Amino acid sequence: MHLQGYRVAINDHVKAGQIIANVGHSGIKVSGTHLHLEVHLDGDAIDPAPVLGPDFVIPPQETVAHDIAMANKKHRLVKERRARWKSRLAERQAKAN
Repeated sequence: MHLQGYRVAINDHVKAGQIIANVGHSGIKVSGTHLHLEVHLDGDAIDPAPVLGPDFVIPPQETVAHDIAMANKKHRLVKERRARWKSRLAERQAKAN
């Protein structure tokens, strides 16, 4: 996924180190050029970690996309807290008047 172009076709056999595609940057543009890899066995998507091994799998929490998502979540939570605070303040002022 997120590829600029393929260099192999479905059912082609590939060798270790062979270039199979050109990485692109579709999807979340701020995360830059990246690859989402899926491994399929008998038509079903499977976890690629056991196939590729630990040296080739980056945990999601170590990606730029995760950092951006967490920053957005933090920003959203701050805005929500601020809105609740302003609402409570307005209620207190209304009761005082």
